[in-house]
Amino acid sequence: MEDLKILVIGCGRIGAEPSTRLEGELPHGWLPVSHLESWLSIKNLGHIAICDPIEEALQRCRELYPIRTCFADHRFAMEHFKPDIISLATRTPVKAEIIKDALKLCDLRGLYIEKPIANSLIGAEKTLNQLSEFNCALAYGANRRHHYLYKKAKELLAQGTIGQVGQIIIEHGAAHLMWTHPHTADLIDFFSDSSAPVKITSQLRDGSLNSASGLTIDGDPLVRWGVIELENGIEAIITSAEGHNIRIHGSDGIMTVHSNGEFITVYSRRHGDRYYYSNFRQYSGFPAESSTVCAFRGLINSIESRIPTKGDHIMNGMKMLMGLAWSHINNGRPIAVDSVPLELTIMGKSEGKYA
Repeated sequence: MEDLKILVIGCGRIGAEPSTRLEGELPHGWLPVSHLESWLSIKNLGHIAICDPIEEALQRCRELYPIRTCFADHRFAMEHFKPDIISLATRTPVKAEIIKDALKLCDLRGLYIEKPIANSLIGAEKTLNQLSEFNCALAYGANRRHHYLYKKAKELLAQGTIGQVGQIIIEHGAAHLMWTHPHTADLIDFFSDSSAPVKITSQLRDGSLNSASGLTIDGDPLVRWGVIELENGIEAIITSAEGHNIRIHGSDGIMTVHSNGEFITVYSRRHGDRYYYSNFRQYSGFPAESSTVCAFRGLINSIESRIPTKGDHIMNGMKMLMGLAWSHINNGRPIAVDSVPLELTIMGKSEGKYA
């Protein structure tokens, strides 16, 4: 691994909060979760700097971590620190400007960006096109696809463990569209082999689609349920059920990743089964490198191998999010994804903060 200079922009909760706050609450493979902790856990990186306009946030990082290079202005940091990789943990409305500045002011080789990438389809498309033009490696903060147990589930699917996938059911609770459901959309993309969404039907929580003006929604609506039809024929269903489970129904069985990656169960056909699945297997979790660290290692590998990063999975996820909102706006009718206005903007504001 070559020495790389990393600039973490945004020293809030996901940027730099210590993982001690989550110890005992999450399954194996999640901690460390913050950008700064995760980068510090990877050896031989070279130099790590942080950037945040709030002095108290910088001071807290200096007290907690062995970080000495700190900046209050991201442009000044880019010009003087010259990072190879930017790890972007800011609120979404400012991401596009920061990325534009990075491509102009430093020889950016890699970007890790927290979800969501933008507040609209046109914003996401513009950012992804810019990164592709500059041949910048990209990783996205929907990290279940990098978690070892979700990757194990994908491996089992590829082996034909439950036959042909027909339906994916997500149980992540009654959650905010832009804050939580980028993870949901990315899981659907991951387990459907990045098949594009074509039709969406949804209902959002009454009263949660607030502060709307034209094609701009200031709030972050709560999703009651959604049905997403994919190009390859798979149907994905989002429910308000709790538990952070994902159930994948196939022609010969059912696979469930339980409790945010705690363990996997597989029910498949036994000889003679006609109407149910009685063959049972379970795969348990074990201590493993965190999904964030795995995402960072993947980003480094993309840089070193010079393999261009495609953002198709990110765009698929954005189309699902915007489609869920657009169906509700259209009285819950099924809508074609290509009918969603590119300018539809969801700012994702909840409890005074933007996603």
